[in-house]
Amino acid sequence: MLWHAAYDQLLVHARYEQGMTASSVRAAVKDLDGSNFPAVLPGTPNMPGFVFADMLGFHAVALTVDGDPEPKAAISLLSTCLGGGTQEIAPSIGIESAAVLAREIQHYLDCHHRGSGLAGVGLDMLHIQAWRPGDGATVARALGETLRAVTPAADDDEERESELCFKLDLIHPEETSSISGKFLNAVGRRRRTGGGIVSAEDRWMTETARRPGEIVAPRLRWAKRSESDVPRTSHLALAFDSFETRLTIRKAEELGDSRPLHAFGLSRALERRVTFGEDTEWIVYAPPKTEGEKAPENRTGIDRLLRMDAAIARATSRFLGGAADDWPVLRTRLPLADRGRIDLMHEHSDWVVTVDRNACVEYFDAPVALPDIYERFVIDAIPERSDLGALQLVTTTSNLEEVRALVDEALGDMGLSGSERNSRFLLLHLKALSGRLAIRLANPSSRTGEMISLALMQAHCALAEDSSGPWLDLGRGFFVPVDEILDVAPVTGSEDDGEGGRRADFIHVQTTGRGAIEFRFVEVKHRLHLRTARQPELFQGMLAQTGDLRRRWSAYFFSKDLHPLERSLRRSQLARILRFYLERAARHRLQPAAKTRLLREIDQILLNADYLPTEIEQPDIGYVFCPEHRTGAPERIQAADAEEARLWLFGPSLLPDDPGTLPSPHDQGPPEPLEMPVPILLPNEGVTSSNSDLAQDEPPAAAASFSSEPVDGSSAGDQSARPVDPTEINLGTTAGGHDDVNWRLSIRANPHLMLVGLPGMGKTTCLINICRQLSRAGICPIIFSYHDDIDAKLADELGPLNFVDYDGLGFNPLRIDSSQPTAHVDVAGTLRDVFRGDLSRPRGYPARGAETGPEAKL
Repeated sequence: MLWHAAYDQLLVHARYEQGMTASSVRAAVKDLDGSNFPAVLPGTPNMPGFVFADMLGFHAVALTVDGDPEPKAAISLLSTCLGGGTQEIAPSIGIESAAVLAREIQHYLDCHHRGSGLAGVGLDMLHIQAWRPGDGATVARALGETLRAVTPAADDDEERESELCFKLDLIHPEETSSISGKFLNAVGRRRRTGGGIVSAEDRWMTETARRPGEIVAPRLRWAKRSESDVPRTSHLALAFDSFETRLTIRKAEELGDSRPLHAFGLSRALERRVTFGEDTEWIVYAPPKTEGEKAPENRTGIDRLLRMDAAIARATSRFLGGAADDWPVLRTRLPLADRGRIDLMHEHSDWVVTVDRNACVEYFDAPVALPDIYERFVIDAIPERSDLGALQLVTTTSNLEEVRALVDEALGDMGLSGSERNSRFLLLHLKALSGRLAIRLANPSSRTGEMISLALMQAHCALAEDSSGPWLDLGRGFFVPVDEILDVAPVTGSEDDGEGGRRADFIHVQTTGRGAIEFRFVEVKHRLHLRTARQPELFQGMLAQTGDLRRRWSAYFFSKDLHPLERSLRRSQLARILRFYLERAARHRLQPAAKTRLLREIDQILLNADYLPTEIEQPDIGYVFCPEHRTGAPERIQAADAEEARLWLFGPSLLPDDPGTLPSPHDQGPPEPLEMPVPILLPNEGVTSSNSDLAQDEPPAAAASFSSEPVDGSSAGDQSARPVDPTEINLGTTAGGHDDVNWRLSIRANPHLMLVGLPGMGKTTCLINICRQLSRAGICPIIFSYHDDIDAKLADELGPLNFVDYDGLGFNPLRIDSSQPTAHVDVAGTLRDVFRGDLSRPRGYPARGAETGPEAKL
């Protein structure tokens, strides 16, 4: 009642105080309906607790018993009871999830369209398994929407119909067999007896389809099967509530800091955490602490609603045996039996669509934590939606050979090597960029060339040091695929507005320092020949796509003309989208420090009504891939009216098997790392050298020899000592103490650092700290020392050192022997040759600059 009262007052205030029209109010709050619910409730002495399951219309909530093996069966029973034995009250989330499932089924049909025909040759009969679907209403309505979508529009002369039919297996646990298929039974019974009216959206289940040769086939054939039976082969498997979830408690302080309110506190936003390991565990919970903007006309009512939520959570915690500082959470684990069921689904089905509220996407999409699982599947997931009650919907397939075959064919058409290494490389990076793009490669009519372009763009960005060069940095930012968010963020033009719904491909999101969030809008094109890749019309079209998306994105989420209701609800959508792709990026390449900064800025979008993203000079980015471009490095394109854009032309330089490409800086890779990172100290001439007995005719290799003694007690064969590129060196924190200040080192860049300070301010301490971090990262520090005080301190920190004076080295690196303006460059080149290029020269290599003399001053 508290939520309904606050909801009503918010709409009245928006209509009559903010001046919104009735239609705009309805459009704004569409996704708010049913978006607030009690996540948990305490049970009774003889019954466990209850967890949220669905909304039954606008006024009722369905909660199921903790540990229910098939929640959708319980939802069906509750809906029937509330409707007085009829199916008039449909679960709200079930309706919305049916629409989303229908789109996934249509995607499958699109990706497997062969030849002519309405559903494609071989797909006039679609075989589907539905695991734990309850009474079958959600699945049946998803199939009905699919059928209506593929049915051709009627001609003037006659009405046309689709040949598509369905064969459906409802697979249920033994204890819920009486509920399974109840909705389908009721539709058939009303049709046979004439005792009720079958609704228009369900009538298709009782109809037939005409096939060539006057053959009549039923639209839907279905059967009930037990989970203990071996499933039949199918095109699609729809899996509901596949993960075993139980209600438990955690210490409230372990669940993190206060989280921002969504939609003035009227929309429920659950937090998720996953712990990877031998037994991967998820927890889902309503945050114990919240803060943020509350409804402008009813702050007191929102406060009461939040206090009520907290009281219910504490009561549930006490029911579970918790203390005052405990908080209820839903804990999900994936035992071996459930993993076997998931593997069984994929073994017998081409695609598997999983619908689960508590866990799912991280199991399939964790390339670092679960690489074996990630390698086996292609995954497509949608961001969390408020109208789905925090449901996650994930489409997966383990049928990768078909996809790789299409990639091989496309590479051959481009004149590139269609090797297995190339196809695996491209599929890996396309999966990292967008699982939806990778999974749609199965469609032979898809533009495979553009998919290859996107994969290569992702591969280049994965190597980028920052976003100031040609490529966007994926260590500090992430991509949002525009096609995947259009259902929740309509930021493109319609077909009727003269722009044809044109849009760019991606939005790149990052922050720099303590600045606000930055958005860059990215379009990728593919052209087979250089003459077409440099056409001005191509660049003008790319600029139009990125520019239109940028303006619409800014107007939809950050316009000053938005009413408070519109702004709050839209930014709630934006925060959910960005959080989803942020978490995904963190499982791939995003650095932990960058994740922390981005999460803080995403929270500010909700907390600060006046929040605006950073305006950057060139927010529009365009990439054109051409297989004929063989120079390796990307080429900057100068186009007319491109003041706000950067356009680049690039080729296939990163393909593993493409010998025709000229070397690229990315291809050279890091040099072979040294086995043990023992620091070398190069002191001035006044320091006694431990290698003073080196003969002057010894090659520089002798001067650069390394001790075989391990650092930190590790063995010489310890693989953990190998350097990681790039490496983050922590220098401290900002003045406020909130953000780490890191120095990013990489062999692909040319990083420099100057420390300036008065005596006693900590320059030596900072240098020792840097050397310690370098050594731990597997990088050997080389120190040119002026003072003896650093020697002992380094030895205390890092262990035995190698000392080499300028005589042992073969020349004085701190002496400039010429008065030429570029003399210092010659010295630097000699030093480079010693430590990189000339270590392998034979004995007798003449020493250069070995004479003594005054040292150069820095």
